[in-house]
Amino acid sequence: MAVDFGLPVALWLLLALPVVWLVGRTAGVGRARPFHTGLRAAVLVSVVLAIAEPVVSWPTSRVAVVYLVDVSHSVSTQAIERAASAIDAMTTALQPDETRIMAFGRTTTRIDGTEGLRQAGADATRAGIEPLVSAGGTNLEQALAAARAEVPLSANGRIVLFTDGRETEGQSRRVAERLAAERVPVFTQSLEVRDLGDTWVGDVRLPDVVVEDGATTTDVLVVSQPGGEATVVVAEAGQPLARRQLTVAPGSVVVPMDVVFGEAGAHLIEVSISVPGDVLAENNTWRREVIVEPRPRVLLVSESLENTAGATALTRSGLAVTTRRPRDLPTSPESFDLWDVVVLSNLPRPSLPTDVMTALATWVEERGGGLLFAGGGVVVGEEPDNPAAGYRRTPIERVLPITFDREDEPEIALVIVLDRSWSMNGPAMELSKAAAEAAAMTLEPDQIVGVLTFNNTFEWDVPLGRMRDNRSGLHDAIASITPSGPTSIYPALKEAYESLLAVRARARHIILLSDGQTLPEDFEGLVTSMAKARMTVSSVSLGPDADVKLLSSIAAWGGGRSYPVLDAREIPAIFVKEARSAATPGFDGSGTIATRVRQSAVLSGLASVPGVLGRNAVTRKPGAIDILSTASGEPLLAMWPAGLGRTAMLAVDVEGQWTRGWVGWRGFDTFLSSSVRSLAPKRPSVSSLVVTSGDGAIDARELTLTLDARDSAGHRADLLTPRVTVTNEANMQETVSLSQVAPGRYEARVVADTSAPLSFVVDGAAERLPSRILVTDAAAEFRLGAPDDTLLDELARITGGTSRATAEDVRRAPRSDGVARHALAPWLLLFGLVCWIGDIAARRLWR
Repeated sequence: MAVDFGLPVALWLLLALPVVWLVGRTAGVGRARPFHTGLRAAVLVSVVLAIAEPVVSWPTSRVAVVYLVDVSHSVSTQAIERAASAIDAMTTALQPDETRIMAFGRTTTRIDGTEGLRQAGADATRAGIEPLVSAGGTNLEQALAAARAEVPLSANGRIVLFTDGRETEGQSRRVAERLAAERVPVFTQSLEVRDLGDTWVGDVRLPDVVVEDGATTTDVLVVSQPGGEATVVVAEAGQPLARRQLTVAPGSVVVPMDVVFGEAGAHLIEVSISVPGDVLAENNTWRREVIVEPRPRVLLVSESLENTAGATALTRSGLAVTTRRPRDLPTSPESFDLWDVVVLSNLPRPSLPTDVMTALATWVEERGGGLLFAGGGVVVGEEPDNPAAGYRRTPIERVLPITFDREDEPEIALVIVLDRSWSMNGPAMELSKAAAEAAAMTLEPDQIVGVLTFNNTFEWDVPLGRMRDNRSGLHDAIASITPSGPTSIYPALKEAYESLLAVRARARHIILLSDGQTLPEDFEGLVTSMAKARMTVSSVSLGPDADVKLLSSIAAWGGGRSYPVLDAREIPAIFVKEARSAATPGFDGSGTIATRVRQSAVLSGLASVPGVLGRNAVTRKPGAIDILSTASGEPLLAMWPAGLGRTAMLAVDVEGQWTRGWVGWRGFDTFLSSSVRSLAPKRPSVSSLVVTSGDGAIDARELTLTLDARDSAGHRADLLTPRVTVTNEANMQETVSLSQVAPGRYEARVVADTSAPLSFVVDGAAERLPSRILVTDAAAEFRLGAPDDTLLDELARITGGTSRATAEDVRRAPRSDGVARHALAPWLLLFGLVCWIGDIAARRLWR
């Protein structure tokens, strides 16, 4: 036990005791003086100690359990009944020192026993408990804070939370952190939501960027308990923008709706659903604000202006597209300021004058423009006989994120690594030699080939070189290969790797054939290095004694194919297939180059793009970003900054020649428009108004208005007198003046009814701002989604509790020695009063 003083300085008043004693010696009568002096001293000591606020404390390990039950409209009656039964069972098992039962919706109230809880949940409308908890919402933050207040300071607190976890107000994670600091764990159990046979709008999702006059896909989440026929409508100001009828199955489904917004600014859309025999009307609509941005200005340059798929896709996406032929382009950088991005679509080099290319490059580097070069079959780097016919070493190549390869650069460098050990003697050796020759003969004259044979050493029977140089001696060189010696694969494979490192080709491939075992080596490290250098390796394991596991692993590490072969007559067909596949890198069996999305964020979240029939020969510059590539890593779409602007190279056309699968693809508009938007220059920052909704009831919530004021040049504007006019649906207005709180920043706070949309218009800023609209979901409690188990798990984890808790979980929670504290001041004052009255009475009786 210990005693603490809240105001210990008051103890100095005890120094007055000698004065009381001296006064007592002159008071009283005869032998009564010591008695009177003692009473007066007791009065003084009692009063002084009471002023010093003494508190006596002693350790205790009591346990208090608070049961917190969600009785909002989204929770079913059966779930509340099960919660009451669980509370009875848990209390019987735990036998805590103190218990509380609390029910909550938007607010929280105490309940007298589980019978009171059952009665509260038995009424489907919650009419009996509605005035106490406001069951039309769920505020977990307020409920947990109220439960914590019910835990005595001297007890070990435990909160058992029964809820569906779908909070409509507050932020429960904030109070969870406080509970964790105070060592009050929360144990959670999820409650089932009501099944009323209802259908409702669960969410409305739009892209991050919405552009005026562009087709915007609005994804409407429809949730239905019974399923059935439904009509979904997207409207603005009572006018339908899109309508769709569909049959929904029980569960949830995303319904895409294409909507066009006519002008930039803030729009208020209302998404509604109608279903025959619908139960609840409150959750059939969803309102939200949509900020529509002005259209980027795009100049598309093409030789053919009729039926241009690229221009059509950009126009459908809401971009302001101007089309011109290359001969009509200006030759001064300033003239391109009419547009944000210039798209060059499949232009042969002779059609684009040098002075236009110079003006474009200067416009990008010095004036911050955006440039997209889409190259089809007519775009070449450099022809061997006519270097001026290509884009190599031009101003366009200087600003693009790629370099154009020479037309005569080989498409493929192929090395055939062939086992010529003793075990290959006979028909297997002859068939392998024939296969190697047949594979090499499938290559074009400018492609590179080499044949490397090995036993315990290696030898270049056909040196690595152009097919046109090797063709004459190829047959004799391969025919002279004879088997001898043991098998050692690693040195030959390493030689092929080191030789290909020095070769410049768009694809480098190795075919390895062996029929036997080899010494253990670091094959994985070697082949991994090949893969990093963008080489591929395929393997053929011949015969029953071959190390199929090793050769298959080599192919897997090298990104190639593995062929276990028992009949040597299969080898020629395999070699020819591999050579043809390698000669067209990235193609699959259908003749299409497979693609791989490297940066989906740039493409508005597109996770995949259809294959293409061809690609332009380009090499990505160091520092450029791969957005889209072939499956084997060749760039298809690359971007980088060039001076003050940004450029991109799309190594395919956008007119359907190599991109036949793109034109009818639903994501083509998104792919092309998002690529163009990412190149548009960042305009000077303009003023912006942000409206933040704080905590509180939906019909009386504090709003924070924050204005970031800038002038037309993007500089912060100070010493303004901005005002915001707030207008509700009834056209009632309130004007709020904003005060400057930082350079260019102004703020104000206002309490408003947010149960209906509010619009905000700014006056007195550096420039006229578009209005903003604040919409809160007043029907959130009636969107009967599945329990939010993720939130409940997180609340339990943060506070040190468990989810889906049992009585044993609560019992195992750490228990610390609490402290029971009691103030002594009232008792001391009472004692002093008794002594004072006793002193008066004694003096009168003595006389």
